[in-house]
Amino acid sequence: MNGHSVSAKTWVVTTGSSAAVPPIPGLDRVDFLTNRDLFSLERLPASMIILGAGPIGIEMAQAFSRLGTTVSVVGRSEQILSKEDRDMADALQARLAAEGVTFYLGAKIEAVSQVGSKKCVRLRLNPDAAVDLTAETLLVALGRTPNVNGLWLEAAGVDVGPTGIAVDPRLRTSRKHIFAAGDVNGGYLFTHAAGYEGGIVVSNAVFHLPRKVDYTWLPWCTYTDPELASIGMNARRAEAAGLDPIVLSEPFAANDRAWSKGRARGASN
Repeated sequence: MNGHSVSAKTWVVTTGSSAAVPPIPGLDRVDFLTNRDLFSLERLPASMIILGAGPIGIEMAQAFSRLGTTVSVVGRSEQILSKEDRDMADALQARLAAEGVTFYLGAKIEAVSQVGSKKCVRLRLNPDAAVDLTAETLLVALGRTPNVNGLWLEAAGVDVGPTGIAVDPRLRTSRKHIFAAGDVNGGYLFTHAAGYEGGIVVSNAVFHLPRKVDYTWLPWCTYTDPELASIGMNARRAEAAGLDPIVLSEPFAANDRAWSKGRARGASN
């Protein structure tokens, strides 16, 4: 640090992640926002294009729309929140659309440019349909990338993959005295997951009590209104794991408590 060498028996890498900025033509020549600087705006933008229909993009779409911004969401997948069950994601999309959010899904982002004081995004929805969107502000929410640049992990013999530092169930890297917890290991990108992993690291590295991660009952939530939440696997993640889930669904409209709280929209699976 600052030109001085530091040595230790055990190391923990917890450098987190940053917004991924894909190589979209023209994006490097316009001013855009990410989640890091989104909350430093001095005034409310009149219009906003959000690139990305994941949790950050969808949460911010609803928040800014409710504040009065005209919001368009561009998604590369055919559904918002692609890790969620389709019926749940579609219900949330319908709610946001009713509030005024416009969606362009299954879109290829061809280029970004500056047109006067506005940002312009050219989309390709199918081979014969190009769409030009224009807005005052552009938010890039196209995933996360681990903060590993400048750490020289390869020189230390630590394996780093495209999504983050590779770890075993005890959160040890390829160098067993070096651990990685939180977003930097590319696992579950939640604050509560990072806190849980920190406890696993302390158990293994400090107390030498072998302990492995277990995400069976991990809470998973997108903070919209209504929230889209689950504990453990939903049907999509169960199918991806090779299971054949049976899904039982109960609409909140059939629940008296939901009506009494004014929350009768939505369902539980």
